[in-house]
Order: sequence, then structure tokens, then C-alpha cells
Amino acid sequence: MMYYLKKSRLQTDLRLVCRYILMDWLAEVATIKFFNSLTLHTAISVVDRFLKRQRVTRERLQLLGVAAMVLCSRFVTHHSLA
Repeated sequence: MMYYLKKSRLQTDLRLVCRYILMDWLAEVATIKFFNSLTLHTAISVVDRFLKRQRVTRERLQLLGVAAMVLCSRFVTHHSLA
């Protein structure tokens, strides 16, 4: 799962602790905004999949997290209403 951070040439700026901090912050945002757990878990999956394929700087990591949360909240809400 987090193998891309340990032995990757792609993510040179990120450490494992950066991911932990981001996930903790996303969980706090999900709680404050009353998102369900599916939204949070989907957003975490999107972040992990993106980090496997695209280089992200430490400065842009939080932007990636919030973008994933917004996209997943729209997707999960839309599909749960249908």
C-alpha cells in the first residue's frame, strides 16, 4: 500500500510521516463536514493511487488530499442518492 513511499524514485520529497499527517487531517475534515466513512476511505484510496503514478511535492500534498475529498464526496453522495 505505502510501498511507493518507501522505495520509490517518484516520491523523493515525501516521507511516510507526511502521509500519516495528511490522513489524520482528512479524517478531521470528514468529521467536521459530516462526511460518511465511505467518502473518507475512497479519498484515501484516490490519494494513494495518485501518489503511485504522479510526483507530488510536500507543498501540494494537502491540495491533493482536499481535492480527493471533494471529488469523492460528490461521487459518493451522488451514487448514494441514486
